[in-house]
Amino acid sequence: MTFFRTKPFLLGLSLAFVTLGAAAAATFEGVLTMSIETSTQQNEATGYMQGLKFRLEPKAALKTNGVEGYPIIDFGQKKLFIVSPKDKYYLTLPLSQLEASIDKVAVKIKPSGKTGILLGHQVEEWLLDDPSSTVSYSVWVTKDFSPPFNQLISLQKTEPVYGLTLGRMGKLLFQKGLFMLGASATDKSGKTLVAMKMLSIEERAVSDSEVSIPEGFKKMSDVLKAKK
Repeated sequence: MTFFRTKPFLLGLSLAFVTLGAAAAATFEGVLTMSIETSTQQNEATGYMQGLKFRLEPKAALKTNGVEGYPIIDFGQKKLFIVSPKDKYYLTLPLSQLEASIDKVAVKIKPSGKTGILLGHQVEEWLLDDPSSTVSYSVWVTKDFSPPFNQLISLQKTEPVYGLTLGRMGKLLFQKGLFMLGASATDKSGKTLVAMKMLSIEERAVSDSEVSIPEGFKKMSDVLKAKK
C-alpha cells in the first residue's frame, strides 16, 4: 500500500532539527477518518478522540465477542465497550486483555530514514527491527501531535497476528510521543496483510456524547437477564 510521496532523507533530517527546537506538540483531540485493510477485507472508519477516550465507528459493523457494532475504548477506566446500535445494548470488556497481549512480547523498532507528507503533515517511517521476520512492518508517524494513547492497540482485533505486532510497535512509538498516521504489514511478495491509513484529520473539540455510550443503551448482561 502506497501512503504518500516521500522526500529525501536530508530534508527530513533538517525538518527534524526544527521540530526538536519547537515547543512540545499538543495532545490531539478531534475526528479522524481512516481506511483499514486486511488480506480479505477493506473497511473505512471514523474515530473520535477526546482525552483518554476513543470511539471508532466503521462503515461496516465489526463483530466482537458475538456483538455486532463499534468499539469505545476508555483508557482511563481501562475498559473496552462494544456498542450495538441495532440492539441498543453494549458489552463491557477489560482493556487488560489487549494490553496483556501487547506486553507479552517485547519488540524493537528503528527509523528507516524515509520521510514524507501525509495530509499536510511531515511524517517519518519506523520499521520493526527483527532480521528474522519474514513480514515487513512499517509505521508512519508525525511529531505535529502528541498521542494520548497507543493508537494501534486494538489492531489485533482486526488481524490477530500482524495487527498484534503493529500494536507492539505502537506502544513504543506512543512512548516516544509520536502520533501514528499509517501502519502496514506486508509479506515478501508485497501483499498487504493488514494496513491502516489516515484519510483525514480534523482538530476540534469533541463532545462527551461523541465518545460515550448512547443514552438509553443497556448493559448486555441486563438485556439477557430480562429475556429469561
